[in-house]
Amino acid sequence: MKHHNVLSLILAVCFFFNFPAIGFSDNFLVQPALDTQISWDVKPNGLLCVSYDLNHNGKADYFTVHFVVKSYLADELLVNLPQYYGSNPIFYVDYGSARYIYVASEMPLYYAADINEDGLWDLIYVDTMEDGVNGNEKLQRGSTGEPVAAIPNS
Repeated sequence: MKHHNVLSLILAVCFFFNFPAIGFSDNFLVQPALDTQISWDVKPNGLLCVSYDLNHNGKADYFTVHFVVKSYLADELLVNLPQYYGSNPIFYVDYGSARYIYVASEMPLYYAADINEDGLWDLIYVDTMEDGVNGNEKLQRGSTGEPVAAIPNS
């Protein structure tokens, strides 16, 4: 009976630690409209992280990470930029008469979820083809096979 309790405990722990991956892997990957983003930030490694609030509670809970394909200081009007960059997202920082422009890759390289909204990414999917959400995204796993978790998003 003692071995049965230990086995039950081990199975319960395994289920608990795999539950977020099971519960979210089929439904959480989305490609939100860019105009629904709540913030964005360029990271020191040259990646641009876009934050979304999918459950509309005022906290970022979903992220897409893009390559910055071009960045420069410009004084041209923003309405002229899409003709040069097509469907690549354009972000900018205003400096009065000039602005710093960031042109991102059209589709994200990473999709991440902060399920409990504690400021750490709980699930990270990589889309090496950068072709949008279509089922070929892979859950990032550590060396032990568990999903990579607790990655700070700041």
